[in-house]
Amino acid sequence: MRKALSSISVLTLGAVLAATLAAGPLAAQTKPVAVQAVEPPAIEWDKKRLERLEKNVRKMEKALGQYNEQGEPFVIQPDPEVVALQGQVASLSGKVADLEEALQRVNGQLESSNFELTKARQAQNASAAQIDPLLARIAALESKMATMDTAAAPAPAKSTGSSASDFKAAKQMMLEGDYAAAEKAFETFVEAWTDSPETAEAWYNLGEIRFTGSDREATAVAYAYALKGWPKTKWAPEAAVKFSTALAGAGRNKEACAALAEYNKRYAEGASAALKTRATAAKTKAKCV
Repeated sequence: MRKALSSISVLTLGAVLAATLAAGPLAAQTKPVAVQAVEPPAIEWDKKRLERLEKNVRKMEKALGQYNEQGEPFVIQPDPEVVALQGQVASLSGKVADLEEALQRVNGQLESSNFELTKARQAQNASAAQIDPLLARIAALESKMATMDTAAAPAPAKSTGSSASDFKAAKQMMLEGDYAAAEKAFETFVEAWTDSPETAEAWYNLGEIRFTGSDREATAVAYAYALKGWPKTKWAPEAAVKFSTALAGAGRNKEACAALAEYNKRYAEGASAALKTRATAAKTKAKCV
């Protein structure tokens, strides 16, 4: 029954098309008798349109002719161009998804870098906040020490009029083991020559002499002045470690840890293995985190 209906439908469609095509030229030849009715413009059946129509009719015939007895329709294959376009769309969608995933990874890395940078800045600010009060305390201590009674101290060495000569004389006393005289000579030197090329090293030598004693506050003062501006000298790394040790000995653990932080940042990379070991011991002594 379905095959008969399909054949009738195809024949009917063919008859309609034939009648339509035949009516075109026939209508053109017929002359109106009275009043001609207005009709919609006829479809212009050019060759390409007819070929396309014929192709669609054949597809319909093929589909209708291949119904099976159970009524399961024949599946018409999709247009290859549509399939190709769908494949391109799927490929582009995959690429967009990959780009979005890569962008998310980059954003995650940027957030992590910003977090680490923020932590580093916070640590630097915390270190500066600890160093500034320390310098103020050292200045106050130095002012207090300047008023101390020095009646029992050795007579101050006389200046030669040259910072280089005065430094050499004080250094010689230190090398000869006359630490009391050398200490006084260096104290006189840093008061007389506050801005000479040898001033920082004179403070360092003064710290070295005081380090052998028990006055850790005075020792820390000397090393603090020696390390002003954190000089790039051969003795600066050792001075920084001893500065921290002296501060810890004076009960100033926070300042000691701040001094070690500056040592790690400025000097640790080029320091000797022995000095690194001493720095580790100073960190333990000051209970640095």
